[in-house]
Amino acid sequence: MKLSSRIYPKLTSKPPKRKIDQYRVSVQLSTLCMSPIEKPSSTRAITVASVAMMGGHGERTPVDDRHVRGGFHNLSLRHTRAEMIRAVFEGVAYNSRWLLRYVERFVGRRLDNIRMVGGGANSAVWCQIHADVLDRTIRQVQDPVQANVRGIALLAGVACGNITVEQIGDVAIANTYHPNPANRAIYDELFAAYEAIYKKNNGIYRRLNGCLLYTSDAADE
Repeated sequence: MKLSSRIYPKLTSKPPKRKIDQYRVSVQLSTLCMSPIEKPSSTRAITVASVAMMGGHGERTPVDDRHVRGGFHNLSLRHTRAEMIRAVFEGVAYNSRWLLRYVERFVGRRLDNIRMVGGGANSAVWCQIHADVLDRTIRQVQDPVQANVRGIALLAGVACGNITVEQIGDVAIANTYHPNPANRAIYDELFAAYEAIYKKNNGIYRRLNGCLLYTSDAADE
């Protein structure tokens, strides 16, 4: 009998959906984005985190693993709230670096001048973290939250024949962030630890979360 089956009951239905106040969540995230420390923590907290992991459904890229979960590693009483927030930001950047390796291998070239969009791109700290962790120049797109809407509008314009692809032009860039050579060594070290944490704990994730599958999800497979 699996360890998890003795601890958790079999889930036969999905939990009810909770109503989320999107504005309140947005304000809270904006506050957090201003909270992390401005440079890597000397106490080396590592967060294994991504959007998929935080959602509780495992990871999808660059590994397809429904059992893995996020968490803090190497955490001590010395760590501050700001350091923990930065560790979460860094954890997402580590996952991006992990994925970037395979993307560049697929396209057969180094990708630089990466454009960052979405809500996270509003944070100058997070943009710089990605530049340092990825060792790539990050271009912060102007009004990054509206990137998807702009893209849809431009595609619609092309489809309707109102404009051509050549007429779209370049997207405005708000700021450019270059990798800080002073952070290269520590981020190489912590990224190696990030990968090792997943590999060494993969078996534990499977033992603990192997039975936590909703019947409807299992049926779809």
